[in-house]
Amino acid sequence: MARILYVEDNTSLSFVTSDQLKKRGYQVVTCKDGKEALSTLKTQSLFMIGFSFSRDKKNYLGFKLETKAMSMNVEPIT
Repeated sequence: MARILYVEDNTSLSFVTSDQLKKRGYQVVTCKDGKEALSTLKTQSLFMIGFSFSRDKKNYLGFKLETKAMSMNVEPIT
């Protein structure tokens, strides 16, 4: 079963989206921001990442740079 990391600062949207992904058979790990997501990526093996950083592009770019520095071939779904 594929594991997905979903990052969303809006609690309601996070709940709805993760619920829909779970109904489609995915295991979902949710985080509220990029910092928490990076911490999670260091300890868990995940298949893909989806997130909403539309309010804070700097946070998105920082996340991308950090995952590259961690030698992770991660292409987030935005």
